[in-house]
Amino acid sequence: MTTEKKLTGYPSIDKPWLKYYSEEAKNAKMPECTIYEYLWENNKDHLDDVALIYFNRKITYKELFENIDKTAKAFVGLGVKKGDFVTIQSLSLPQVIYMIYALSKIGAVANLIYATSTPAEVTESLNETKSKIYVTIDSIYEKLKTQFKTPYLTKTIILSVADEMSSLLKFGFNLKNKSPKLNNGELSWKAFLNCGVNKEAPVNGKNEDLVVMVYTGGTTGKSKGVMLSNYNLNVAALQYLYCGFERGKTYLSVLPPFIAFGITVSMHMPLSFGMQTVLGVCVDPADIAGFVEKNTINYIVCGTMQAEKMSMNLSEKKDLSSLICFSVGGDVLTPKLESNLNDFLKQHNSKIKIAQGYAMSETSASTACSSYTPDTIIHRNGTIGIPLVYTNIKIVDTETNEELPYCQAGEICIETPCTMMGYYQNEEETANILRKHNDGKIWVHTGDIGSVDEDGFIKITGRIKRMIMTFENGVFHKVFPKLLEDEYLKKDSVKAISIVGKPIDETTSTLIAFVVAENGVDTEKLNSELVSFTKEKFETYEQPSKFVFVEKLPLTTIGKVDYRALEKEAERL
Repeated sequence: MTTEKKLTGYPSIDKPWLKYYSEEAKNAKMPECTIYEYLWENNKDHLDDVALIYFNRKITYKELFENIDKTAKAFVGLGVKKGDFVTIQSLSLPQVIYMIYALSKIGAVANLIYATSTPAEVTESLNETKSKIYVTIDSIYEKLKTQFKTPYLTKTIILSVADEMSSLLKFGFNLKNKSPKLNNGELSWKAFLNCGVNKEAPVNGKNEDLVVMVYTGGTTGKSKGVMLSNYNLNVAALQYLYCGFERGKTYLSVLPPFIAFGITVSMHMPLSFGMQTVLGVCVDPADIAGFVEKNTINYIVCGTMQAEKMSMNLSEKKDLSSLICFSVGGDVLTPKLESNLNDFLKQHNSKIKIAQGYAMSETSASTACSSYTPDTIIHRNGTIGIPLVYTNIKIVDTETNEELPYCQAGEICIETPCTMMGYYQNEEETANILRKHNDGKIWVHTGDIGSVDEDGFIKITGRIKRMIMTFENGVFHKVFPKLLEDEYLKKDSVKAISIVGKPIDETTSTLIAFVVAENGVDTEKLNSELVSFTKEKFETYEQPSKFVFVEKLPLTTIGKVDYRALEKEAERL
């Protein structure tokens, strides 16, 4: 007779979420190889299967590996060596995928910068990493090429969206978009590949090597380079495998390659496990609807804003009964939006409901998720799901750093083999977020406030850096805006809201609420309603002093609310 293990009362010790995972998942061997080798080992017996679908062109795994090898040889031909950085500024093109795996193979590093980076930011990144090669798209390069200078750069590879299209589509595309005239040091995709003729590119990368560098969103300070190893990305992919993804199914990849979520969840995971990956080149979040419209999709993993835009732009006739999983992340999924998305799925014949994930660049975008598929429901309203199988979570007191028991709120800390190698050339910030605890392990301090219940479901209630200090009757009060925002969002007339602090002095602030009203709502009337609601619902120290109505909230390059921009706006009021 087996006896149920007694809980100690502390999530990181009990790990109650493991009951949802199979023994196979819990005991799987960790991959110790490059991401290139991991991709090969998992697909070498399925080379005729479709790997990528790019504007209706189907690229098999055999073709994928052939292109990766050609790309690796071309890099060798240009003098790229183990440890060198290649800076890439692009969207989700097949050529970028070839390049990332090719650099892994030869032991070099893909330095992935935002497609929206300014000339000054491109210059800084090229100089900091001493990149001799810069890769970008023709449309981006035309705007930037005369505006940055670097002593290290020797070659610029200019990609086109048409390069890997089918011949017919490429012909039509090129008629509308003439390729730019190339100067010395500038190479087209075809010319770049020719640099690898008669070259060899043996595997020179190692499991522990730095393979990609992505950048934080910069919402709370200067953007930082997040260094991720082959091991980080391989384990991250393996964790998601046990969330129910299957070989041969169709996976929509719409997340850009310059974020960790895009590399891990939109590229390495689906390709490593044999899925047909539809590449959606999305410049605008609304673009996702077009790719869903034209393909039969089994899995969608995208940003919260992308999901909302898709629900608004997809035709009423599109059937989504093929969906096995639809998961969102990147920003808060409000109860109102969750309800709207579930209604949207039902209207389009889907039997699933929206699932949610939680990720950080610093953990290779691999932390926690919920699941709502036809076969598996691991979901609890108001939570972000449970930790992934090789991830441990603890909640600590923000002042004492001691672990808190179930259902008590504190800072969320993460311990995982997917933890980044560190921030590039920034030991101080690395030490601030990666801290050794009394158990001798390195824990990532997320800056998010939340709690874990007895079943392992995680609830986020705020963010430390969004905590606002107010002062009333001689007493300081900590206010977490998200708790207030959640209450306001229960009102049908409020579409979105963000509360920030306007400094009164060096330590305290008054609260300013930026509100997006639902279409057709009288904002003067809504303002009166919100004032009354506020007085009834909240303590005086947590009441916004002003409601500012805006058409939309400002967003960062990765689709999160730009609180810094709102704070600057609040200071001007």
